[in-house]
Amino acid sequence: MKSLLSWLAGPLLVLAFYLLAWPSRAELVAAVDFNDAWFEDWFGAYAHQGRSIGTDPHPVQGFYYSPTFALALAGLVRLGSGAWFALLVLASLLVVLLPLALVRVGPLLRGTYLTLACASFPLLHNMHWGQASVLLVALVLLALLAFERGHGGLFGLCLALAVSIKFWPLVFLIWVLLREDWHALFGSLAALVIVLFAVPALGLGVGETLDFYREVARSVRVAETTPGLWADAGQRQYLPAHLLRLVPELGLTSARVLGGVLFAGLCLGLRRTARLRSRRAQRADVRVFALLFLAMPLIVPPAWPHWFVFLPFAWLVVADSATRTAGAARVGLGLAALVAALASSVFAFRWVADPAAFGRHGYLAAADLILLVALTWQLIPGRRNLIVPD
Repeated sequence: MKSLLSWLAGPLLVLAFYLLAWPSRAELVAAVDFNDAWFEDWFGAYAHQGRSIGTDPHPVQGFYYSPTFALALAGLVRLGSGAWFALLVLASLLVVLLPLALVRVGPLLRGTYLTLACASFPLLHNMHWGQASVLLVALVLLALLAFERGHGGLFGLCLALAVSIKFWPLVFLIWVLLREDWHALFGSLAALVIVLFAVPALGLGVGETLDFYREVARSVRVAETTPGLWADAGQRQYLPAHLLRLVPELGLTSARVLGGVLFAGLCLGLRRTARLRSRRAQRADVRVFALLFLAMPLIVPPAWPHWFVFLPFAWLVVADSATRTAGAARVGLGLAALVAALASSVFAFRWVADPAAFGRHGYLAAADLILLVALTWQLIPGRRNLIVPD
């Protein structure tokens, strides 16, 4: 009973906060974002795409995903919105609980994590829109769990399913390549071919599948460059866009190039970590995956708030690193984890009380950047903080 209470106390406190801050669902829905509708992405582009893919093999307006995901939505539409809601609840539970299977922590840190993870604003934002981001992150965490345990085929399948939702999880293959884990790499490539091309080709046809991808790529380019869509949206947390707000003279192209250069620098830093071949080096997988999650907003626009449902996992990794160090490093890493957890929480969002200001001031981008700096600092040549014993 005492053990169960230690797991539930924090989440119950967060639930009490929700009930006090937003007594009704209507108040909560109205507070989260500019729209007053619940599950708008599901009832909009997702459901529309699921209903139309069988007769019209083209992406509908606002659908920026793979034809594989479109075919999956066709089945979910038949089951109704309740099935999608249940799937998102399950994925949210996995996103909160899987990090505790990946990072071994003591009771105090576990209780703190469960409280602040349940208070994550990106999780609320994801549920508000009925978005697939939480499903994607759950699949990547499952892939990481499989990778750590040497199940290369399962890793490849989970990663391919994540990529079928949004394409950016391909960045995790960088670490697999640097680690020269050929079983996981070839398993991933085979799964990607099957999931992204063979499955939709069987369902839609080869030409239709290729056309679908071309149209999605065109739609993404239009959305990223058209005012009123992604280009000037205040809620996006794309780090080069925030840099441009601070230094308008820099120009968007220069800001993007800088983001790309920083990402490339991180990847070069990972080469040193990948060369370590001891059992301790395998424990780097968790920290490197967290680092690649955090590096995503450097190169992938628009980085909406719900994309950041990985933040509880990332700050738990940093907090765990703090417990394994001493002195100033322990304090610095601990503060980085705490500040990032609070800045990305519903507590901070309620304090700001304005979704536009919360997005424009970059609370989530700041939390991401703080954690990114903390983990990158551990990659400085000569340091061994990233590779720690169990």
